[in-house]
Amino acid sequence: GTKAAWLPNPPVFLFLDAQVSLRRAADGVVLHTRTATWMSAGRPVTAWAVADGEPVRQELARGIQYLAERIVDVLFLLRPFP
Repeated sequence: GTKAAWLPNPPVFLFLDAQVSLRRAADGVVLHTRTATWMSAGRPVTAWAVADGEPVRQELARGIQYLAERIVDVLFLLRPFP
């Protein structure tokens, strides 16, 4: 998704949410559920659009990596979500 303030040429933020659930295989009971969220730094729309949107692809790749690491942390209970 995106978020932006109501200003002329406001910064736009990319964000990703992932619902993480750990289920018991035997009966599907949910043992643990959390939501992981990532948000980029803000940039004007024109900055996101350069080079056919390459900044968007790069930033989303960073966000996906971040969420993947957080999901592993949660599933193995290395540290709780803030």
